[in-house]
Amino acid sequence: MTNRLDTLPSAAEVHHRLMMQRSDTERFLMGCEMFSTSRTLMCAGIRDERGTLTPAQLKAEIFLRTYGRDFDSLTTARIVSRLRQFHAPERG
Repeated sequence: MTNRLDTLPSAAEVHHRLMMQRSDTERFLMGCEMFSTSRTLMCAGIRDERGTLTPAQLKAEIFLRTYGRDFDSLTTARIVSRLRQFHAPERG
């Protein structure tokens, strides 16, 4: 099997060295920011494709995009069904 790299090994080494110079907290916060950004982009893409969705529908679509291939079809269908039944509590 051929090992394909999208980054030169020398560039990966520099990147790794620079990341390790950051504190654990900085690296953790960077990961949180990347997750938040990717979720925002994912939600925008879903809304662009599907239009206006309820919060429950959006949760189901996020699940399908994120984990949809990680489960067998029966388990995926059960999870999506539950997510689509979700009702956010009313705020008073």
